[in-house]
Amino acid sequence: MIFENIYRHYLDLQKKLQSQGDYQAMPAKVSQQILMIIDRNTEEFFSSERSL
Repeated sequence: MIFENIYRHYLDLQKKLQSQGDYQAMPAKVSQQILMIIDRNTEEFFSSERSL
């Protein structure tokens, strides 16, 4: 994703990962928090990259 300069939002990631066994094995609260952190960090990465 990052290497392709593609930013996937939280909901896109959630839809893509819902069918994955590892994702399903985690408690919902944990998986949501992880996706929120990934979303925030990815957004910050791309915004800092644009400011260069």
